[in-house]
Amino acid sequence: MGKNRIYGLGEPISMVALGGGIDPMEALDRVEALGVTAFREWMHIPVVLSSPTEVKPEALAVYTKVLNRLKAMDVEITGMSHMWFLAGEELKSSNNAMYPRDLTPGSLYMQTLELLEQSWYTMAKTFPQVTQWEVGNEWNLDQFLHPQGWKPGAPGFSEDEKMDIAVDLMYFSAKGVRRGNPDAKVVSFSPAVTQPNLGGHSAAIYYPPSYGIALAISQVYERIKSGNFWSDKTDDFFDLVAIHPYMLTQIMPMAASNDYPAERRFFRTEEVDAGWRAPIDMVYTIMSMNGDGKKQMLLTEMGFSDWQIPGLDEKQAAMQEDLFEFIKTMPYVKTIHSFRLYAPKPEEVDEGFLPMGEVCFGMFQKDENGQYQPRKKAYVLQKIYGGTKELK
Repeated sequence: MGKNRIYGLGEPISMVALGGGIDPMEALDRVEALGVTAFREWMHIPVVLSSPTEVKPEALAVYTKVLNRLKAMDVEITGMSHMWFLAGEELKSSNNAMYPRDLTPGSLYMQTLELLEQSWYTMAKTFPQVTQWEVGNEWNLDQFLHPQGWKPGAPGFSEDEKMDIAVDLMYFSAKGVRRGNPDAKVVSFSPAVTQPNLGGHSAAIYYPPSYGIALAISQVYERIKSGNFWSDKTDDFFDLVAIHPYMLTQIMPMAASNDYPAERRFFRTEEVDAGWRAPIDMVYTIMSMNGDGKKQMLLTEMGFSDWQIPGLDEKQAAMQEDLFEFIKTMPYVKTIHSFRLYAPKPEEVDEGFLPMGEVCFGMFQKDENGQYQPRKKAYVLQKIYGGTKELK
């Protein structure tokens, strides 16, 4: 029987190291000390490649060093990119923009899909250490899939437009990965909790946020099964399904509103319980009803952010224990990639949630001298994961 890969972690080690932000080997010492058995590495196409056929030498060196170390540690690697090269544009290092869907041969949209396929071929061929490729991230939110020139708060693609484009992106990505490394598995894009204030337009504000995940997965399957999107076989799009089932009130504690009489949304603080599991069961039900009952699910981001509220770090650390005990009732889940290893300083955050929220996910946090120290979450996670080396 192989190693249990439930004990995952996510952190953009190589990407941050390329910018001089961390020592990658020191970070991996901490990964090893925790007892991690699966790792999600941020490998954005424009960060790693200078063109769809060329790898940046400096990125090749750093990523190869990190991935080889992870492989030597017998850690299963999931590489993730949610960026790409836009046809007709200067090749740049940060891009979540896409043209409106236009299947006309030779359109900028189709040229971009072809560049994407070639890019994934190069990625998969260059990094055989990566056995799972997650080809997108939170495309049900405007932040990660939007028209050119989009600004936060502005209208973006409609929910239907986003899912149409997402299915196209997955198909061409999968084609590239399978050509580059036929042994690698393709992971779907990972829908996130969705609310109007998070850029998800399909969910009423009173819906539980995780219902948007099940809705997005349902929309993906509907498109594939329609036969109008390249193939009606889900294997041509993904081998595993990824989701990000955060508890909104455990990553933004101020979102909770439990008082009666209520003056706005009544929204209880969420816990690791059947209410959290229900929409995830829905995702697996959608998979199984579409013939994918044997496929597994990855929670490629799952974690808790305490916003430095006194006592909440300790409570959320205990919730980690509840989470890994509760996951035993969800046999379709292969890995929980706990988000994330490091809690940077607010001024260092340039991607993801609001800075304070992003900072307070981390297992290790900088002290007043700029040195990373383990938090309560790190010790609890190490206990769960079975790590034996000193946390420092």
